[in-house]
Amino acid sequence: MPTNRRRRTQERRTSIRDLDPDLERELLTGTSYFSGESHVDDETLRRAWEMHRDRLLDEWRDQEGPGSRPFAWWLFEAVPKYGERRILPGSECLIEHRDGWIRRNILHTHLDPPGQEEEAVYLRRHDLLDDDELSSLTQDQEI
Repeated sequence: MPTNRRRRTQERRTSIRDLDPDLERELLTGTSYFSGESHVDDETLRRAWEMHRDRLLDEWRDQEGPGSRPFAWWLFEAVPKYGERRILPGSECLIEHRDGWIRRNILHTHLDPPGQEEEAVYLRRHDLLDDDELSSLTQDQEI
């Protein structure tokens, strides 16, 4: 029997207190699991970063090692204060197609061969490595 009832849809709410895997991935890598396109506005992402920053940084360092930071750190802390990582000489392709590599208005790539200076080099240049990281980085890394 037909009905006149309409299904009410609820807006998708983003919980920042308990990070869902997609929001966490976006904080860590700058990309979404599901579409590459973000479903989260900048302010929600910023609040989630502020709330979970310390835990995410600790986990990132455990997994990625010293001299590296998650995407949200670059987005909210490094780039606004110090600017983007330098583009390496010979990276004309990166410069030419820069718009395709920008996420949330910053250029933060991990290409092979590299198109931007290594994260550890940038962190060293701006004196952003802590003592533990400095002592952990090996001599063969360019810092």
